Amino acid sequence: MALGVAAQAPAQGFSIVGEAYIGELPPAGMPLADAWVVMHEVHLQGGAPVDSARTDRNGRYVLSVSAFDSASVYLVSATFRGITYFTSALVPRGAADTAETLVVYDTSSTSPPILVDQRHVIVRVPDADGGRPVLEVLVLANTGTVTRITNESSQPVWRGIIPRGIVQFEVSESEVSPEAIALMGDTLEVTAPIPPGQKQLVLTYVLPAGMREFVIPVDQPIRRLTVLLEDTTAVVASGALEYGGVQIFEDAQFALYEGRAMSAGQDVAFRFSRQPFAVGRLWVVVVAATALAMLLALIRWGWGRGRRRSPVPVTDPGALARRIATLDETYERAAPGERGESAYREERVRLKTQLEEVLARGQQYR
Repeated sequence: MALGVAAQAPAQGFSIVGEAYIGELPPAGMPLADAWVVMHEVHLQGGAPVDSARTDRNGRYVLSVSAFDSASVYLVSATFRGITYFTSALVPRGAADTAETLVVYDTSSTSPPILVDQRHVIVRVPDADGGRPVLEVLVLANTGTVTRITNESSQPVWRGIIPRGIVQFEVSESEVSPEAIALMGDTLEVTAPIPPGQKQLVLTYVLPAGMREFVIPVDQPIRRLTVLLEDTTAVVASGALEYGGVQIFEDAQFALYEGRAMSAGQDVAFRFSRQPFAVGRLWVVVVAATALAMLLALIRWGWGRGRRRSPVPVTDPGALARRIATLDETYERAAPGERGESAYREERVRLKTQLEEVLARGQQYR
């Protein structure tokens, strides 16, 4: 059971009871027996492991914290086959509570294939320099039962083609470390482990001034493609997309196009208008789509009008805490001469600042 925000946190210490399994949740999963699990305390001033224990033959464990810190986020981790897995963030509701079940996985460098479950693209109107800022969200899916890994950089976990001719490419706040994402020409390569489930990549780039046609290459199947164009008079030059009307968001209007079950080779191309953005010629329909809601939320977080290359912040304190804990663990494991002290400190300060902002807004999580 995942823990939610408590109305009254314990004044002293607390203990957490949990279970860990291999491959799947019970009853199908096997207990992770005789393995070390670690409790991490992550707060704005620092953070470190605060307790550890071995699981019993049934995969059960008990972890304790002597003094509860209401300004901290707690997570439990276990490392299996060289990959560290975390629970969701824990906020204890009493002196004793239960953590969500932790699942770890075997690994493979050959299967399963990583699929593109969703691809969402937002194209803004030209900025003062004539370039069109673009936000792209890729949702990669591992539908297997093992974590996909790579044994060498020449064989990434996943690779895919992104639009040609773009400039100012950056990896924003993704669910994969930016260091594990590389752009080689027009090919995006991911070397990070991808466990069963989904991982989201957030990319930003700019279409240079003068680019009249925007081509989204489809080099592999995509379950769902969504494109939002602020230039609502742009036309589809090629590709099997359905027009979904126009959506208004914070005084900006976006034409919605959508494609489903797209096959490799079904590239999509849009031809931008020569005329300036004309609000008076637009008509509005209500679009009820989960993917669209997600995209609009991303616009709200990081893409105000006129802003270029704005990163999309993570708003889940648990996700930020996991990232900090992973960063700390990687730093501690590295050899003294390979730690990269300056880069580590800079990244930790950045993540802590984001966590502080999220906690200040009083957002709740489960």
